Amino acid sequence: LVLRHSIHKISRRNPNSGSKYDYKMYAIVHTQARECARVLEKTGFEVVVVDPPLKKHDIRGEFLRTHIHRERCCGHDEFIKLEAYRLPEEIIV
Repeated sequence: LVLRHSIHKISRRNPNSGSKYDYKMYAIVHTQARECARVLEKTGFEVVVVDPPLKKHDIRGEFLRTHIHRERCCGHDEFIKLEAYRLPEEIIV
């Protein structure tokens, strides 16, 4: 929500910004977090609920496949971010 506030402050929705640009906020949410998505919808986010685009066993490289769970915060579930490329509008991420 902090990011949404910052973007709002520099958009055309804030007359003091002088900007000509609008925005639409998306939240890409894992299917296991579907219940949490309601909060985001209530605050104005367009929620896209998805499964990861690939399963751990689909990863070809043995090292990555066996160590992906240690990467970042979510392991292979982190790949849901790739859904940003499938959003319906032409966007800037």
